[in-house]
Amino acid sequence: MLSVLIAGPVRKPSAILKEFLWSLDILDKTNLSVSYAFVDDNNDLESKELLKQFALNKDNIDIIPANADDFYHCDETTHHWQEHLIWKVAAYKDNLLKLASEKNFDYVFMVDSDLILHPKTLVHLVGLSKDIVSEVFWTKWEPDLPPQPQVWLSDSYRMFHSTRNEK
Repeated sequence: MLSVLIAGPVRKPSAILKEFLWSLDILDKTNLSVSYAFVDDNNDLESKELLKQFALNKDNIDIIPANADDFYHCDETTHHWQEHLIWKVAAYKDNLLKLASEKNFDYVFMVDSDLILHPKTLVHLVGLSKDIVSEVFWTKWEPDLPPQPQVWLSDSYRMFHSTRNEK
């Protein structure tokens, strides 16, 4: 049986987080041993409680506390990312990948906590038997923009390599 770690940083309002956690519960896990690891970066007490409730009947979950004191502004129009927040989230993901390596998981499913996953997503990805694979999720970054893939190499949809701060 293949082992999969479903992991990611979590900082979402409870209404969004509730739907994400529900979609994790209904994922098809046929022939998979699934564990979870989340960095709890919530500053919302209701979201923290939802994560705790999700973990209650699971013995295969790590919830890693984080310092959620910083300000991350997300409004009805868009997300307002700041450089230090990007590096904070990157460090969380690096630590989750290190945890997966230390525990010898066969696969890591790094997932954002604002997605509602199709029940077959996990078995589909594992069934591809690739070292690295990604589903493409489509999103509107602002209400009047067309949907775009939530994948890019750097900044806002640069699809080619460049050095840091290269113009």
